[in-house]
Formats: sequence, structure tokens, C-alpha cells
Amino acid sequence: MKRNDYVVRLLGMLKRYLLWFVASVSVKTANLSIPYLGAYLVSAWLFGQMTFLTFVAAAVVMTVLLVGTAFGDTYISHRMSFGIVKDLRNKCYSKIERLLPATESGKSLGDYERIINSDVDVFEWFYAHILVSWIATALVLMIGAICVARINIVALEVLIICSIVLIGIPVFHTKQAEEKGYELRKYGGELNAVIVDGILGMKDIISNQYEEEYTQKLMEKSRQFDRSREKFLNRGMKEKRSTELVINISYLMIAGIGVLGGEKDIAKTVTLLLLAFSFYGPLQQTLRDGTNYGFVFGAAKRV
Repeated sequence: MKRNDYVVRLLGMLKRYLLWFVASVSVKTANLSIPYLGAYLVSAWLFGQMTFLTFVAAAVVMTVLLVGTAFGDTYISHRMSFGIVKDLRNKCYSKIERLLPATESGKSLGDYERIINSDVDVFEWFYAHILVSWIATALVLMIGAICVARINIVALEVLIICSIVLIGIPVFHTKQAEEKGYELRKYGGELNAVIVDGILGMKDIISNQYEEEYTQKLMEKSRQFDRSREKFLNRGMKEKRSTELVINISYLMIAGIGVLGGEKDIAKTVTLLLLAFSFYGPLQQTLRDGTNYGFVFGAAKRV
């Protein structure tokens, strides 16, 4: 089975929650789009196109909308994801009799406990944050592109080129991310299995004087997990530094477009920079969450 097939199969759990999913994406898109309005408001006030009282009133309304949509996004997305996780965990429990005794499949009781609890819980984060955010971000980027294009088409070209580079960075490392994510979940499951089996079999360990061997096994699994986690985090930090570098270069290029345009374009330059900031915010957050897709893949494969 291909790597992404594990995740695709679990997307079938969305069927019962399709309306919740559509509502979650809609509210998330509205929430991420509000900063574009803020960019226009700040620019209009700075350059005397709006009175201070009007600016304050508009800012209050925008803040209320931002808070309201943020609350709605949190409530709807988690109501959906918790329901899906509950259904998925029930399916796992329904299969447990067919999977036991654990020795027949090479897995311990502790490993099954890790899959049913920890690995399934990963999908709450996937459904509520990654999947919804990816779709909402795509819609918001299209809205932002339209806003920028209305002011300066060259600035839009800069945003598009830099966005392609930003998206290409994690895509280029997809296989490595999935391998590291699966490795992290695998070693985490093995460590958890040793801990749970040790607790359940403590009496036998003591009576058979197996304490030293058990401790050595526990320490070895712990070291494997720590090394795997370090590799996973280092990979994520490298991607983060690369994306920040590309974004900062983009800001400099947009500012340069304004300078070359002359003094009369200062207002437009400020607006473009504010729009670019609002544009890259959702994209950067989505890419940051995307670096953990390997973590989700690892959990999906185990489940």
C-alpha cells in the first residue's frame, strides 16, 4: 500500500460529518480572510482616507468578527473531529478480539493500547487542524491574490513565485518527513508497550528476577525514541528557517517595487506589505502544520 493510502482510507470517516466539515472550512476561511480587511483599514487610516473614529469603529467590528469566527472555528472543527475519533476508536475496539492474542501478530498488549489511544488521538489534530486548514488556506490565498492583483500585478507575481517555492520546500522532503514520522510513532509505540507490559507484568518480573534485563530493554527503547524525536524536530526546524528566509526576501522585493514606483506609491506599498503579511500568515501556518504530516502518516499506518 502506498504511503498516502493509509490516510486516504481514513478520510472515509468524514462521510457522517460532511456538513460539519463544510461548515468548519467556511468559518475557517472567513476567519483567515478578515486580516485582509484589516490591511485596508490600517492603510486608509495612515494616509488620511479615514477618520480616527471611523477607523476605531471598523476595528472594533473587525475584532468582534475575528473573535466570533475563531470561536466558531474551534467549536465546529473539534465537534467534528472528536466525533470522528470516537467512531474510529470504537472500530479499533471492535477489532481487538480478532487481533488478540497479541503474540500471534508480533504485537504486545501495550502496543495495541498505544494504537487505540495515542495514535487514534492524532486524527483529532489532523481533522480539526491540518485538513480544514489546508482547504481554507487555499481559498484564502485566492482571495489574497485577487486583492494584491487589484493594486499591483508585479507584486502578485512575486507572491506567486515565492509561494511556489514555499510549497516546494516541504513537498521536496515529503518522503523523508513521512519516514521520520512513522519512525517516531513506531519507537513511541514500542516504548509505551514496554512500559505498559512492565506495569502489567511487574509481579512476574520481580519473582523471576528480571529487573536488570527489563531496565536495559526500557532504556534502549527510550534512547531509540529520543534519537528519533530529535531527527524529526531537526527536520522541521530546517524547513521553518527556509520558509522564513523566502518570506523575508518576498517582503524586500515588494518594498522594492514600491520604491521603484516613486513617492506617490507609498500608500500602495504599505497596503501591499500588509496584504502580503496577511497572505503569508495562513500559508506559513499551514506549511508548519504540514511538517507534521509525517507524524499523521505514521499514526495512520499503525492504525
